[in-house]
Amino acid sequence: MSDKPYKHALGTIELLKSTNYATWKRSCRRILEGIRAWNIVTGEEVEPNIPVGFNAAAVAERAVLTNYLDRRAHAAAIISESCSQEVEIELEGISDPAQMWMILAARMDAVGTAVGRMMLLWKFQTLKPTPGEPIQSYFSQLMEIKNQLVGSDEAISDASFKTHIFTTLPSIFSVTVEILQSRVGITVQEVIDALKECERNKAMMIKPDAVSEALNSQQSEKGKRGQGRRKGNKWCSNCKATSHDTEYCWKLKNQEGNKRKRKSNQIICYYCGDEGHTQKDCPIKRRGQAARSGNRGSFGRLGDDGPGGSGSGGNRSGGNGSGRNGSSHSNRGNRPSGNGNEPDRINGRHLIANEPNDSE
Repeated sequence: MSDKPYKHALGTIELLKSTNYATWKRSCRRILEGIRAWNIVTGEEVEPNIPVGFNAAAVAERAVLTNYLDRRAHAAAIISESCSQEVEIELEGISDPAQMWMILAARMDAVGTAVGRMMLLWKFQTLKPTPGEPIQSYFSQLMEIKNQLVGSDEAISDASFKTHIFTTLPSIFSVTVEILQSRVGITVQEVIDALKECERNKAMMIKPDAVSEALNSQQSEKGKRGQGRRKGNKWCSNCKATSHDTEYCWKLKNQEGNKRKRKSNQIICYYCGDEGHTQKDCPIKRRGQAARSGNRGSFGRLGDDGPGGSGSGGNRSGGNGSGRNGSSHSNRGNRPSGNGNEPDRINGRHLIANEPNDSE
């Protein structure tokens, strides 16, 4: 059984414990009176006799008996269900509400004996606030014990009650306690109200304002939606679409394909190894070819002074450079002559030397 109060259609009852018998008794009695079962609990109303016969009077008596049994069962259920787990053990095996009430009064009503009153007073003196619980619950327990001891030799005065509160509260109430202690003639209820107000103010100072809380909750909700979309549904991190996953994105595939295509279409020269041109257009190869062709041209112009006669440009027969066989096939700038007196005649691309004299 949990510590939650017992809820009835006619009211709510705090579960009966070892320290709240007086409060429980008042709440339980109100509900029992509401269902017209209080006289059954006190024993003032007894069970009717079982009617005999089937006449009208017997039928009416049976209806009265049925109503009595229903109210008695209802009263027993209320008493049992409004007890805490440790108290309910005392009622095990008992179904008569009048007997239940007498047992609880004898065992839980500590005010009836001196020992019970001393136990209540000791419990009041050792009671302290529970960390994490509202201060109102602490005040309720103190007031419960105080009310039970009213009129007895162990009754708790208002001064003792306030002193106990001031000496047992945590340090967060120290400023408020000092202010309350300085006030003369303050009542117990005023002390309780002031401390409850202080607790609410402390909670508001720690709690963020409404605007910040709303923004944080909105951002956290968006984050949850985004995480849920990425985890559960389809989500593409490349194009931010929800119709497919990233691995199936056609835009990403096109981008990768274009990169591969650009890499595959790059031209590499097999002569120098550079990219951007072929071997045919290689500038390094062209410079090498130009250098080699220039060397060959300079070697061909050396034929004027070579071994071929006195000025024939080097004939193939090795004669003196006369006739067609002695004509020169060198560049146009070279103008060799047979005797050195008359310039050569130009016939087409060939240079024809003068005919040698017979005297020579």
